Amino acid sequence: MKLAMGAALSMAILIGARASHGQEAPPASAATDTKPAKPAKPAKIVTADLKADLVVLRRVLSELHPGLYRYNTKAQMEAHFAALDAAFDHDLTVREAFLELARFTARIKCGHTQPNPYNQSKAVAEAVLMSSEKLPFDFRWLDGRMIVTRDFTGNPAMTPGTEVVSIDGTPASTILITLMTIARADGSNDAKRVRLLEVIG
Repeated sequence: MKLAMGAALSMAILIGARASHGQEAPPASAATDTKPAKPAKPAKIVTADLKADLVVLRRVLSELHPGLYRYNTKAQMEAHFAALDAAFDHDLTVREAFLELARFTARIKCGHTQPNPYNQSKAVAEAVLMSSEKLPFDFRWLDGRMIVTRDFTGNPAMTPGTEVVSIDGTPASTILITLMTIARADGSNDAKRVRLLEVIG
């Protein structure tokens, strides 16, 4: 079975996922006297601090990383540093900065070099990982196709073996291609990159 997930379906699945984990789902129609509070905007790291950290990152990698030029020439690494510097030209949230760092370290092509969220402070780990924007199912990538292996919603359309062809209009194949730009692995080991981008409980 193939399934295209849209915003409405995603919301329904997220509500179902909360209920399936022992949390009561909100009633479909509940009277309220107050307007829902707007979510607080995440704090941003100012560009001056980002660029100061980049100076430290460049020095540490240049002096200590044993494989910095194993899969990149010096000119290529300079281009990668320049791209990260350009990304830091404006203030970023912790999640945005983390994503840019992940994109940069993936270009080094070293399977041991990454901004690991589990090695960060609690605040950074929460900013990166503790979000409601998660898929309510486990999946594997098989020949570039997103295949459900376990569902947490109870939705009969999400049985194991179901192929998710798109999420909010974005083809699953496009999602995979995008995620590959931030996945870590040595050299051209794309099989490992794909494996790291699966969610298996």
